[in-house]
Amino acid sequence: MTDNIISVQQLTKSFGSHKALDNCSFEIKKGEIFGFLGPSGAGKTTTIKLLSGQLHSDTGQITILNDSPFSQEIKQKIGIMSDNSGLYEKMSVYDNLVLFADIYGVDHSHVERVLREVDLLDAKKMLVSKLSRGMRQRVIFARTIIHSPEILFLDEPTVGMDIQSRMRMWDMLLKIRDHFGTTIFLTTHYLEEADQLSDTICIMKDGKDVI
Repeated sequence: MTDNIISVQQLTKSFGSHKALDNCSFEIKKGEIFGFLGPSGAGKTTTIKLLSGQLHSDTGQITILNDSPFSQEIKQKIGIMSDNSGLYEKMSVYDNLVLFADIYGVDHSHVERVLREVDLLDAKKMLVSKLSRGMRQRVIFARTIIHSPEILFLDEPTVGMDIQSRMRMWDMLLKIRDHFGTTIFLTTHYLEEADQLSDTICIMKDGKDVI
């Protein structure tokens, strides 16, 4: 029996004449951090959208937890953090998370637990509009893990952060992987970040997995 939690075989995806992914294949084991490294336009965000059921591939096969990424059961078991993960600016940190706890059917008692995990409990009454870039990213991350997903898809979660905020995010990701066995699919264009965090690294170039 395989311990792979994600399997991707010969995946292709084009947008008009542009081939975003070209015969891409990889496998991810349960509980590992999989670093998906490459420059802008390499196909990283497209891959996350395919794996999380936001897009259909042209050809190829994706299996997640022995199921399809379009399964409603799978959608409850994943968390997605992307650069366009908007927050409600005029609401507090706490109220933002309560809103998403309600969407996932999670008891409100989990909100303070998650805020403690991302070191934002003392800032729970602050308006999102008053937060620094690093704090906003941690709120988005807290929202991503509010329902304790088995798999996290993180699309360049530290882009634009200062070094202290980036290192704090690294610590949180390692803690979640080590303490909860969460599988993390991490896209980044920072070689140092991929090297620091990843159990396995896949390097993308022009839509192809070159390493």
